[in-house]
Amino acid sequence: NTVNLASRIQGAARHFKTHLLAAGSTAERLPDDLRRRRLGRVRVKDIAEAVELYELAGADRIGWDVLK
Repeated sequence: NTVNLASRIQGAARHFKTHLLAAGSTAERLPDDLRRRRLGRVRVKDIAEAVELYELAGADRIGWDVLK
């Protein structure tokens, strides 16, 4: 199930045109200083419940504050 979810999130990254996505369960375990923004809940194939998706960004990402 974990590998399937990772594959689906990877596909969603292409859809959202971003480089790095994390599920909500992963994002909540990351350090507070790692920048992230919630993209929403999505349904992915073969996963029973909708998944929270977060985009992650490094400190060098220009315009991040405007996007957030």
